[in-house]
Amino acid sequence: MGVYNATIHGVSQTFVGVFFSLFYVAISLSQIITGGLSDRMGREKFIISGLIIAASGMFIFPGLSQQWILIALTLASLGLGVFYLSSMAFLNEIVPNSLKGTVSGAYYLFWGIGFFFGPLLISKLGELSGHYIGFFMYSLVLALEAIIMIFLYRKVRLT
Repeated sequence: MGVYNATIHGVSQTFVGVFFSLFYVAISLSQIITGGLSDRMGREKFIISGLIIAASGMFIFPGLSQQWILIALTLASLGLGVFYLSSMAFLNEIVPNSLKGTVSGAYYLFWGIGFFFGPLLISKLGELSGHYIGFFMYSLVLALEAIIMIFLYRKVRLT
């Protein structure tokens, strides 16, 4: 996203640095807040809301001016932090003790693969279809995950 912002929006290196700092600060703050709340209120609500918040921020940011980009991406980062923590806690609750390390390792492996290949895929989509399409596709995937979770959560509660 830093390269995208520098190329498409013509932002400075300082702006890119501020973006990455805000990205990690927002994720960290949302995780601190989400931890206790998801312990008391349930993981699924936070998984779903985190996905929706992240999808919203990613969907709106490509068309914004510089001053609003940081706000939209901070919003997306807050959503990702809520999702990270709640989904990891959820996995640790449903997995047997003998597999917790394995599942956590697999979770972070695939998360890392997404961080590696995601920007490459978004860039390629941008070259082929315009620079907005990759971010719209990413936000669509996040929103679809939230919708699937809503239906799965309802189905589990009804049975």
